[in-house]
Amino acid sequence: MQGARRKITKKELKEDKLVTYYYKTRTFLDKHGKAVIYYIAGFVALIIIVGLVINSKIQANKAAGYQLYQSQVLIDRSEYQEAVNSLNLLIDTYPGTRNSTSALVTLARTYYQMAEYDSTIQIADRYIVKYRGKSSILTCTALALKAAALEQKAEFKSAAEMYAQAAHSYPDLYTAPIYLIDAGRCYNLSGEDDKAIEIYEEVLKYYSYSDELVNRANEQLARAGGVAEELALKLSLF
Repeated sequence: MQGARRKITKKELKEDKLVTYYYKTRTFLDKHGKAVIYYIAGFVALIIIVGLVINSKIQANKAAGYQLYQSQVLIDRSEYQEAVNSLNLLIDTYPGTRNSTSALVTLARTYYQMAEYDSTIQIADRYIVKYRGKSSILTCTALALKAAALEQKAEFKSAAEMYAQAAHSYPDLYTAPIYLIDAGRCYNLSGEDDKAIEIYEEVLKYYSYSDELVNRANEQLARAGGVAEELALKLSLF
């Protein structure tokens, strides 16, 4: 009579699977070992390269930030041409960094302060085309600088459209109602009173939280031939 078959334990099953896995792995490595080593080496090299690239970009942005600060110091001293040279060098040396995009807008603003309006428009357009939407503040500033330069060139209709674009691109930004009032003024100067009135009424409708803005909009609205809205009386409680 044969003896009863011994039940295999869970531990023995695990050990058997481990042995099987070991031999399968050993066989695979014997056959494909060099390819595996090359793959691992390539993967490690890729990680190192990516790390170096990231670190290089971080360092480049830091260097660009320092040069941007130096350029701003020159602007504060009214040394505009030196600032322009510094900003152009920054943009050419550290392209693609966050601070180089800021430098473009600063460069446009510097040209505006120098009354070089064509250069202002050119640099503002350069930012708008390449980086529009990456930063709400910088995008609006670039649009507004272009609008201001067009206004100085007496191209009032184009200036009005650009101011309106700056306002409507980010209507929740604190600058939006200011740019709308600027747009209305330029529409008025271009002889398009109907559009000016429409813009001022937009300010009164959506940005009535500021008495200063309401007063400015009402004043410009009256000049454009519109009817100023009455301000609600505010009662002080003692």
